Amino acid sequence: MEEGIFDDATDQISQLPEPILQHILSFLEVKEAIQMSVVSKTWNNAVAMLHSLNYGDGSLFPVAKRNENEEAVFDKIRELLNGVESMIRKRQEQNVGVQKFCLRLSHSYKLLDLTPYIIRLTKELSACNIKELVFKVGTYRGKPCYTLPKAVYTWCSLHKLELGGFKLKLPSRGGIISLSSLRELRLYKTDMDHRVFQLLIMSCPELEFLSVDYCLGLDRLQIFGLLKLKEIRTRNCLQNFDKIQIQAPNLECLNHHGLGTLSLVDVNSCKSLKVLVLYSLTCDNKWVEDLFCNLPLLEVFRLIGCDGLEMVKISSNHLKVLELDSCKNLVKTEVDAPLLSEFHYCGSLSVSLSIEAVAKELVSLDIEQRTDEVLLNNELVEFLQNFNHSKVIRLITGELLKLSLAKDLCPPLYDVKHLTVNSDGVDKSKILDLLDSLLWMAPCLDTLDLNLACDEKTVKFTRESPLIVEGVPCCPSVPFKCWHHTLKKVEFDNFENVEDHWKLRNYFVENAKILESIDGLIQCDRA
Repeated sequence: MEEGIFDDATDQISQLPEPILQHILSFLEVKEAIQMSVVSKTWNNAVAMLHSLNYGDGSLFPVAKRNENEEAVFDKIRELLNGVESMIRKRQEQNVGVQKFCLRLSHSYKLLDLTPYIIRLTKELSACNIKELVFKVGTYRGKPCYTLPKAVYTWCSLHKLELGGFKLKLPSRGGIISLSSLRELRLYKTDMDHRVFQLLIMSCPELEFLSVDYCLGLDRLQIFGLLKLKEIRTRNCLQNFDKIQIQAPNLECLNHHGLGTLSLVDVNSCKSLKVLVLYSLTCDNKWVEDLFCNLPLLEVFRLIGCDGLEMVKISSNHLKVLELDSCKNLVKTEVDAPLLSEFHYCGSLSVSLSIEAVAKELVSLDIEQRTDEVLLNNELVEFLQNFNHSKVIRLITGELLKLSLAKDLCPPLYDVKHLTVNSDGVDKSKILDLLDSLLWMAPCLDTLDLNLACDEKTVKFTRESPLIVEGVPCCPSVPFKCWHHTLKKVEFDNFENVEDHWKLRNYFVENAKILESIDGLIQCDRA
């Protein structure tokens, strides 16, 4: 019976229409697609008609190892590049279009001049009217070795262009740049000056997405008149990259992560901007206030490493996410944002906070370390009171000290249901002290996640509804029934230290008045 069923089995995938098979193959590198061609005649036909040629991450091309004949390696590289060129030419002869082409040479071949091969490849590809091109070559000591062939500057059929490791130079006198259909441009480790960049992007009237990463020679980002541009991302360009000036009425996202200090950011004319992320900007509160006056639709605002900023005052009816990270001189923050759902802060506890509508969904706090334990405890409790009505709080700290405050004070996070603590400096032998402090701070938790030096632990609490009951005593100065009087079940996950099991079980048995069960710990008797 089983043998009969097996004999009747058929290759269902091979029966799919050829366009679907080609779509599946488009996700594979060329060498993998060729391997699939031997499965059946159907697969072979699909590979032969494939419109996407993906030569992967560069692992196809060898690198000379120590004591290896370097010239033999170079011969192999030449052979492979000739094979790529031959495959493109063959498809032209068969009238099989190439819509997508991807080639990465992840290593630099300083002693091998690949320029003739690169020029011939781009000429062959230009005749194919491809729509997407990913072409990356290795750099030598961080600098590009090859100049981008002129043919690429006039590919009017291109919708997506991703370049890496090239020098971009102006075409010779009389030459033009025309990428009239380009919608997505990604530049990685390219060497170009401001003039080349300006001419390049101004030749792309349909451009919607721009990414500039680790590029050399570019000292500013100035973009004007691109009506369809929606997103710009820059990352780690040289330190002299210090100005951003953009006039793009439909721009929705600007994300700049730089190495140096920005002296000027002018995006006030980008009225559609919703996401703004800036690193190392020299600015003051007036710049922030003007920004929100001119950009009423801004929903996500992140400032990282803006040391000159002393005060932030924000009033916005659309802001949903606010991040203030490592702004060392920040002393005061005032936020009036009724739709604020996330607040991320990294810095000192001494900053004065006034938030009219506290983030409801997530608060992430990365606390700067202090040597004075008492001062840290007092500041921490006062600081956390700002976020009592948030649903989820993530607390990040190098070392969370045991809170030694009088327990008759009102807990700062009595309304919080989900708390995550990330710490690399907590002594795991003092897990009970940590848990006791956290349960005092947030006495009505449903879940507690502890990420201690890459060791993830979870505690889940099942409680009665913490209703206010007049005449029924609870903890002093607490206007509700806390976990001591409502906890019915506690579940531990990934608590592997058996000695901790004994301490934790006894702690909850002694302190939870109506406790019914404890899961995840080894059984032991009451202390």
